[in-house]
Amino acid sequence: MAEFGVLLAARWRMLRAAFRYWLLAVGYDAEVGGLLNRLYAVYLVLALGGLGLLAWLETLDAASLAYRTFAAVPATHALPVALLGLLPVVVALIQLAGIALAWWMSPLRLTWPEIAYVAGAPIPAAAIVAVAFLRVAALAIPIAAALAALAAVILTGSDRTSLGASEVAIAVAVTTMGLNWLAGMTRLAVERLRHRRWLAAAVALLLLGAGASLPAAGLWPGRLLSWAIGGSSSWPGVASLAAVGLALAAGAIAVGARISLTDVVDESGVYARLATFAPGDRRDPAALARVRAEAHVGPRRVRIRLPDASGAAMLAVRAGLGRLRRPSQVLFLIEDVALALSACWMLADPRLPHPWFAWLIIMVAVPPRGLGDAFLADVEAPSLRQMLPASDLMILVADEGVPFLLLAGIGIAIWLAARPPAGGAVLGTLLIPVLMALRAACRGFAARVRLGARVALPFAPVAAVGFGLVLLLGVVAGAPWAALALAAAFCVGMGSVLAHSW
Repeated sequence: MAEFGVLLAARWRMLRAAFRYWLLAVGYDAEVGGLLNRLYAVYLVLALGGLGLLAWLETLDAASLAYRTFAAVPATHALPVALLGLLPVVVALIQLAGIALAWWMSPLRLTWPEIAYVAGAPIPAAAIVAVAFLRVAALAIPIAAALAALAAVILTGSDRTSLGASEVAIAVAVTTMGLNWLAGMTRLAVERLRHRRWLAAAVALLLLGAGASLPAAGLWPGRLLSWAIGGSSSWPGVASLAAVGLALAAGAIAVGARISLTDVVDESGVYARLATFAPGDRRDPAALARVRAEAHVGPRRVRIRLPDASGAAMLAVRAGLGRLRRPSQVLFLIEDVALALSACWMLADPRLPHPWFAWLIIMVAVPPRGLGDAFLADVEAPSLRQMLPASDLMILVADEGVPFLLLAGIGIAIWLAARPPAGGAVLGTLLIPVLMALRAACRGFAARVRLGARVALPFAPVAAVGFGLVLLLGVVAGAPWAALALAAAFCVGMGSVLAHSW
């Protein structure tokens, strides 16, 4: 099919453009000749490749440490075996969730250039679906293989079965993608189902009932992966699963030939707007959250109105109303509690080895959300900020005070219910609110401090310095109370800066 080749060539040119963007970000211009430029390219390949290899080896060491941690606790010596037994159920649930998500949100989404030049062109829809499927598969398959290799190390303590687990994970990924795309294309192709996305939960429940009645078929992909991790891979089973995945993918493409690209364009609005961001700007959580909120909240009818309030109470009820209208924000608040609890565990429980460096990488690398979102919404718009006659610290406390108190109470209750070691109850009770306050202070400090005239200070270096020194003092040096005092001092210092910022 000639159209298929044309679309692949266009996608390849887009990939090359994105690749050149990242090369320019590290100082290499592919269009410039010369010996020095070529030597710099060789240096980049060796340096980045070496860093990638070291990062992967470090990840494998962390996975092996997790297995040894499980084995070191007498009460959890059988935990890896239990997790390995639950793996088929987990894989089946992931597949069900993927089918429901594909039914709710079409897996075929287009950018603005594709809407302008592809959707309206005389190109068969099957070719567009096939190229989009291959693009997603090129990203999903390596991720699935890497996760399976890590799971093999975590559950067995060795990398002996990592390769076999990765091979099975590729077949599982293709099968899962085939199911997802077949569900999404079926909804778009059938007129009576096209605008009934609310049936996503019903479809998932129906498939859950079918899998429960036929567990051998529903748990088959997960069992193959579990057997591969355990060291008893079955090549006929893996080949059969791969054949089923390819058949499902072919079926999705065949059904996709009957869809209307007009419906795809209508459902691609949010994705197309997000795709307009430069690759370096797509990590800005505030901008991405604003685009999604405008798309999802804008068309809805207002059900909860802002109550009458003034002063700090007005900011508090506005922040609370924003979270009520977007329940997904609760997940980010759970992330804040989880990070605080895990750091508290490392600082207050010396009985087990602690991967503090991996925790710090997660803290710095994952875009921050949760505590601080309402504050950023108030201060990022100059036209709104100049109408608030209060310091940044007062706005931060007013916006985040109520959720901070609730999350701190929940975190302390979980810590005490987990029966911390002797002497750790009081330390953890103090650490959890201080660490959560430090995360919120880092977000506010990074948002309001400028490098030069206009460039904002990134969150990553602020969090790396603040939490890095706290963990070094508490975990490496073995002085958790001093780490608590240092974290509190950081909160006071950043709060003092925000108190004098307007």
